[in-house]
Amino acid sequence: MKPLENKIVYVSRSREQSPDEIRSLEENGARVIAFPTIRIDSIEDTSFIDEAIKNITKYNYVIFTSTNAVKFFSKRIKSLGKSIPDSLHVISVGEKTQKACNRNEIKVDSIPDQYSAKGVLQMLSSIGVSDSKILIPSSIISRDELAIGLKQLGAEVELIPIYSNSSIDDQEYFNERAEIINSKPDAFVFTSPSSFISYLKAAKIEEAVEYFSNHVVAAIGNTTKREIEKLNINVDVVPDKNTLEDTIKELIKFYSSEVGV
Repeated sequence: MKPLENKIVYVSRSREQSPDEIRSLEENGARVIAFPTIRIDSIEDTSFIDEAIKNITKYNYVIFTSTNAVKFFSKRIKSLGKSIPDSLHVISVGEKTQKACNRNEIKVDSIPDQYSAKGVLQMLSSIGVSDSKILIPSSIISRDELAIGLKQLGAEVELIPIYSNSSIDDQEYFNERAEIINSKPDAFVFTSPSSFISYLKAAKIEEAVEYFSNHVVAAIGNTTKREIEKLNINVDVVPDKNTLEDTIKELIKFYSSEVGV
């Protein structure tokens, strides 16, 4: 018996975004509902990031925390006819982010062992970044945990929004939303705090604790886990590395232990 046999698994990404991870779930027996509850767009006012790019040589480090940060930063730097200087140390948080850098011809100098703010802080604290200037292109709703930690290490940090997160139009994923409501998933995989919050709205959930009780909840990392736990919802699965691939592996392992695989 496959570990996810007869299980319905919700993933807060589209099939186009994460085909390999969704295929892995299906190969292990799951019926997958792929429904991204948030839309990623470039911000209208690019003046702040444009100013940073025009003065890119003043920075010692640039930290990319997601593939979206790479995507929209690359778009702006190319439109301004600029490039990343060799003197700028590029940090990628995660392998997928590194691959996005490679696709956009951005040379990555280092990746933290842990794909999280904590991992970046541990890596840079060992190097020493006092008086360094650090640029972090981010989401408009990005948490400032990393920026605060870097400032505590003595760095000068600019956390600049470069893309926005907004709720998906209900009509765009009408069938998926209807499937969620009509056949409640056995397991939920949330890939960010905003994807969790947007799911509550999309599924019109009023009693979150009751809704998620006796169901498996997986969070891509501790930041997402903490957001979910704010509503007293138990999180069953959190990977060591903040990637969807590792989250799916841990979810499969969780079910494998239940069925004795």
